[in-house]
Amino acid sequence: MGQPNNQIKESCGISGPTLAGYLKLYRDGGIETLKECAMRAVAVSRRPTYERLKVGSKTILHTRLPRHRKKLNV
Repeated sequence: MGQPNNQIKESCGISGPTLAGYLKLYRDGGIETLKECAMRAVAVSRRPTYERLKVGSKTILHTRLPRHRKKLNV
């Protein structure tokens, strides 16, 4: 798998606890792909409206995904 953390940082320009949380979910199998992980992390960094996301038995707080997703080079 390599270093997904660095890949997402380079493509999205985000870091910190938000990214760490999504990478943890990605490793735990809560989020299907690295690309989806990056999309959600980007959505969190750009949108102020929060909603709850149920992942398995865990519920985490995150922002809504943008309707028009921007392409990421992940």
